[in-house]
Amino acid sequence: MSAGRLVAVVLSALLGGTLLASPAQASDAPATDDPAQRVVRIWSGPASGSSGQLVAQVTTTGVGPWEWAPSLNRLALGSSDPVAVIGPIPGTGVHDVVDTNTTPGPGQVAFWPNLPYTASCSGDYPMTGKVDVSQVAYDDNGLLRSLTAAFRWRCSTRLDEQVMVVQVSPAGVDRAPAPWLRLTPPSPGARAVLGTPHVVTWTLSNDGTAPAHVLAASVDRSGTAVDADSCVGELAPGASCAIETTTPYADDAWTGQERAELRVRSTDPGTAPGAGPDGQDDAQLPDVAASATWQVVAKETGVEIVDGFAVPGLAQVDWQGIDGAPVETGAGLPRDILVERLDGDSWVPAGVAPFSTPTLVRGLPERGTVTLRLIPRTTVAELPATDSVRLAVAPEGILSGDEVRPIEDAPLLGTSELVDAPGVAVAAVEQTPDGHHLVVAGTRADHRAVLGTTNASGQEWHELATTADVLRQLRVSPDSTFAVASDGRHEAVRIDLSSGQVTPLPTCCTPAGFSPDGRSVLMFASTFTLTGLSWLDLASGTWGQTLPGTAGVTSADVSRDGSIAYVVGDQTPASVVRVIRPGSTTSAAFWAMAGIHSPRWDRTGTRMVARQYGASGSVVREADGTLRTVHAALGAAPSWLEPSSSRAPGVSLPTPGATTTSPGWTASTTSIPFVVNDPDDRAGSVTSRCSLDGAPATACRSPLALQHLAAGAHTLRVTATDPAGNTSTAAATWRVEVTAPTAALSALPTVTMGSVRVGWTGQDTGGSGLWSYDARYREWQAEGLAGSPVYVQPSRWQGLRTPSLVTATAAGTTRCVSVRARDRAGNVGPWSAERCVMTPLDDRGLNSYGFSRAVQSGAFRSTLSVARSPGRSLSRPEIHGSRIALVVTTCPTCGSVEVGFGPYTRRVSLYSKKVAHRVVLWLPAHTSGTRSVLITSTSSRYVAIDGIVVRR
Repeated sequence: MSAGRLVAVVLSALLGGTLLASPAQASDAPATDDPAQRVVRIWSGPASGSSGQLVAQVTTTGVGPWEWAPSLNRLALGSSDPVAVIGPIPGTGVHDVVDTNTTPGPGQVAFWPNLPYTASCSGDYPMTGKVDVSQVAYDDNGLLRSLTAAFRWRCSTRLDEQVMVVQVSPAGVDRAPAPWLRLTPPSPGARAVLGTPHVVTWTLSNDGTAPAHVLAASVDRSGTAVDADSCVGELAPGASCAIETTTPYADDAWTGQERAELRVRSTDPGTAPGAGPDGQDDAQLPDVAASATWQVVAKETGVEIVDGFAVPGLAQVDWQGIDGAPVETGAGLPRDILVERLDGDSWVPAGVAPFSTPTLVRGLPERGTVTLRLIPRTTVAELPATDSVRLAVAPEGILSGDEVRPIEDAPLLGTSELVDAPGVAVAAVEQTPDGHHLVVAGTRADHRAVLGTTNASGQEWHELATTADVLRQLRVSPDSTFAVASDGRHEAVRIDLSSGQVTPLPTCCTPAGFSPDGRSVLMFASTFTLTGLSWLDLASGTWGQTLPGTAGVTSADVSRDGSIAYVVGDQTPASVVRVIRPGSTTSAAFWAMAGIHSPRWDRTGTRMVARQYGASGSVVREADGTLRTVHAALGAAPSWLEPSSSRAPGVSLPTPGATTTSPGWTASTTSIPFVVNDPDDRAGSVTSRCSLDGAPATACRSPLALQHLAAGAHTLRVTATDPAGNTSTAAATWRVEVTAPTAALSALPTVTMGSVRVGWTGQDTGGSGLWSYDARYREWQAEGLAGSPVYVQPSRWQGLRTPSLVTATAAGTTRCVSVRARDRAGNVGPWSAERCVMTPLDDRGLNSYGFSRAVQSGAFRSTLSVARSPGRSLSRPEIHGSRIALVVTTCPTCGSVEVGFGPYTRRVSLYSKKVAHRVVLWLPAHTSGTRSVLITSTSSRYVAIDGIVVRR
């Protein structure tokens, strides 16, 4: 040694409880002269925080070698493996020595219990003991300077053993640097694959304070090659190097666990000349050795898909080793299964599942088909991908407890655990009406009943509440905000699905479902005061009347439109599902099947699933009455797992006022219809919101009434939202015209002997253009009373697309017509000034005194009243008007008549140079009133009267 020397080290052992040397005696004995021990080296090990370490490596005779490894903080007793471990010494006094199975931490003194050798313990565990520290001191660097301590421990079945440690390293003594080698094997668990060389990398480190000279490395396994080139030579303090061993394996070698020990030889180049073995300059350091183990396994193999199914949102894939052989994972341990989904032409990740079959894949499309493949992954590699499988997504699944099944005609392998709720045994699952979540009731590992929710695929478990009993008969409100259920004591509760608040309901019974508006819940019981089905108003807590014929009901359900299905006596061969439709209290048989019970409607209210006592699955009744079996041993009452309403509701919003030939125009006040449809959801569950010209949307319904619109362009947006939150928006843009069009009648003849064409013109200055016309009339009879008759608007006169019409009136009638125009925006203009036309009162409508009736072609209504003698007369006792005219035949030989109109008398000549028929001869006007008319011939000349015209 250079300058270092050991002042005093005394190690003693007592077998059978006899102490060989006292602390005082040990400290007085010079270590180098003690024939029972040999000092190899003293050095200063690295500090460990504020704790000190022993600083001597000592070999003793008799009991066995003592070794101190500074990097491990331990003092070891034994020929090869340590038993007692000294950690940082906390101070003087008696300290417990604990069996920690770990390297001691600061302030601990412990045994190293998992190593087998001592002369007296021989592997008996646990070991317990005490350490009595007489003195302990550290230097300024936190290194242990001196220690006097007595260790005493006891094996579980052996005698006590003791050892005394005295170490002194006084100030002023030089401490020589020295190397300390450590060999670290690879972490356990490595795997060697047949047909592939297995390479193990070992790490050699110099934890000492001086260089070491590495000579060679050897391994105890035949056929294993050692490559220590990077380590041979000088290894500086704090440095590390790698040694590789390579073990070849044939394809047909045996499989199992292998072990190899690597040993490294080295010397200390810092010793004095000639101090080494046989006079060499370098002192031989103790060999360092370490062992490594690995598992020899067969080459990796792949897996193949054997079956699978898909329901809305998730799929199950059953797989096995190729051709049914065991799955080999080669050099790696099984880790997980990567699931990939075909998206167009590319494979995209669809999820990661445990390395077990069947594999459940979540978050998939809810409709159509899905193509999947599996890639098994180990801790070191990926196994080959499987062939792909194309699965048709079933329109729905059938839920029962924590299982889900499609409606299939044949059984499928495996089972699906739908809900991923760690530590929860699932008892009941119910899908929310919006399809976004599952409500789950179950039991935790601590036996507490819980209620929670997941997403639609059964993931993202969120615990809402703990309950006294496991909740069953779950029903979720139509708006998916709360649920009702019954507990094990037949009491009903309400659960807020946002806050988790649980509120008892004022009832003893079991919920069957909600009214479509969610305000009432249908309850039933067979053993309490309620003996049938009855509605409970949730707001007031009041009961409705028990539904007739429902006494003894054992299971029931309510569809989204309010149809009630129930079963009475469900364990009999004559079990029948009866249905009460909305608005009725009378039930009708819907489905008869032995042992049927627990019916549940689907979202549309046209299909039903139910359990059957004694059967291995559930039965679905299709809308057309056909039955399909869900082949699975489902024990709980079934319900539906349906797609969330991912198909947005349809919105139809035609452009207001638009036609196939023109853009849309409306007036300032208009009503705009729109149509919303959604086959996924119950009627009335879709809401609509409207926004005009970018204003905030408000609730609306069709038709939408709008008022006071300004002239110009406007845009309406209608957004429909279903219970699942899916939306569709339709928009329409149109223009508003606020100026009404005008119309004016063309001139009409004063008198018509038949039909007359009424014509008019229209004008629109607002921009949309003329669209149609409406016409009306009012009329008076010749003998009618005074006043203004009401207007008549014949349907055929409305919405006229041409500016004229033909009209004809009865004899003796005055008809006055007016017209109005309508533009393309729907603005309707004012009625025009009216124009009137008069039809004569036929001569046959006059009383004759001496006039004869004659048929005359070309005459009004083809008749004439003729006289050839004076004093002959025609009369009408009451005529209402202000003026009259005669309709006559004139000729060169015609005479004249005297016309009396009340008190007014006038002679009228019928002479004309040529014969003319239907000639109108007006008499002077008077004030309007009711008067008699008297027409008298004045000579023997020919007179022919065709009728009279009366003007109001």
